[in-house]
Amino acid sequence: TQELRFQSPETADRLQWLLGGYYESRDFNVDDTQTEFAFGKFRRFADDSRTTYAVFGQVDYKPIEPLTVFAGLRYETSETSSRSTSESGPAGGALTPSRPEFNEEVSNDELIPRFGLKYQLNPNLMAYTTIAKGYRPGGLNYRADSEDTLIFGEEKTWSYEAGLKSSWFDNRLIANLSVFHNDVNDYQVLQIDSRGFFSDVNNIDLRATGVEFELKAKPATGLDLIASLGYVDSQYKNYLNTNTGVDLSDNQVPFTPQFTYNLAAQYRSSGGLYARAGLTGYGITYFDDENQIKQEPYVLVNARIGYEAEKYGIYLYA
Repeated sequence: TQELRFQSPETADRLQWLLGGYYESRDFNVDDTQTEFAFGKFRRFADDSRTTYAVFGQVDYKPIEPLTVFAGLRYETSETSSRSTSESGPAGGALTPSRPEFNEEVSNDELIPRFGLKYQLNPNLMAYTTIAKGYRPGGLNYRADSEDTLIFGEEKTWSYEAGLKSSWFDNRLIANLSVFHNDVNDYQVLQIDSRGFFSDVNNIDLRATGVEFELKAKPATGLDLIASLGYVDSQYKNYLNTNTGVDLSDNQVPFTPQFTYNLAAQYRSSGGLYARAGLTGYGITYFDDENQIKQEPYVLVNARIGYEAEKYGIYLYA
């Protein structure tokens, strides 16, 4: 990857701007991957590559002193190519091609806007709102067993967020609150077939709504207290598994815990001594689209002590 940016000077006040360009080259190779079961064995070869180019810009403007409005736009284009083969055979037998070699290319491009405003209610409290588009290009599925499932579509998201940011007592107390809603069209789901294999990439709509609260305090020199709480409800909107025929609409999206929270205390002395203790909690987390495999709520506890010098640090942690 490579990104270049040109931006207005740090001294710019009422008008700030940013221009940039981005390049990415990605290669993914599956070289002689074999899987064996009691009923048979499978073998895959694949060579995937994607090249992405983007240009972007943003302008922030203060029409009046407490109000800042901003707008940004990104244009992204990508080209993806894939060459893949698949073989299968009975357990203990010879492997034979299970489908022809696929050698395909696809192109995607998209305009991605972002805009919003910030309003300084008083020197300690700011309100903001943002509307932004998210984007993930489509691609080629090397696991595909047929040309019908080879290409998957672009994923597009509209995100809406509003919140408050505050700083009190000369930055010794910081409190932030935000609420958000994401509408995702054609979310790229790695779908399980009737044999239990990840074979196809399906495009599914989903929605996610949540709230986040963060609190940071400095009650004494060198001492930091941190607390945060988050909740998100993410559900599929219209998910029919095309391999199994099972309707998974309204199921929770995997790998997204509904609740997260964090508590921590940290101390740094002027002589370089450092100590931190904290815990991080997670709510129920599902690991499959059917919501049959899940992790019950749990908490991780962490502790760290050490010494920090100007150019190095030594720590003991558990």
